[in-house]
Amino acid sequence: MTSKFYIEKRRDLPFGYNAEKEKEENNKRLEDFYEKVMAERERESDRNSRIDSGTVLLDRPETKKKLDIPKMWNVWILNDNETPFHVVIRVVITVFALSEDEATRRVLKAHTTGRAHMGVFTRDVAETRAEQVSTECRRYGNFPLKAEVDEAHPI
Repeated sequence: MTSKFYIEKRRDLPFGYNAEKEKEENNKRLEDFYEKVMAERERESDRNSRIDSGTVLLDRPETKKKLDIPKMWNVWILNDNETPFHVVIRVVITVFALSEDEATRRVLKAHTTGRAHMGVFTRDVAETRAEQVSTECRRYGNFPLKAEVDEAHPI
């Protein structure tokens, strides 16, 4: 069974445009699609008739694995007396994508209390961020700034 689908004539087509050729190509694509759909319907009807004729097809029951929520980890930046404030602030801005005001606030908290919370991440991201702190400090002049990672406890 062939179906004819016509394309509306357009005036903005490039020189040498062959509308008949495009019609033929579109009709061929539609016929191929129609054949695929009909073949799928036929397979489905064969399957249903086999079930009706006494043949039992056993399908595997679909089991959905429930994914566990990953454990979250805290990243803390530790105070040291050797790394200058401006370097620590630049590192915190770069690694944790904080604003300058927020980075300054957290660096001052680390200076006064010994450590400051930088964020909660999955384990691999937290470890990567802690490693990036050391790497960035080395880039600014081999400073010994450290970040530690510990498991975040749910509330």
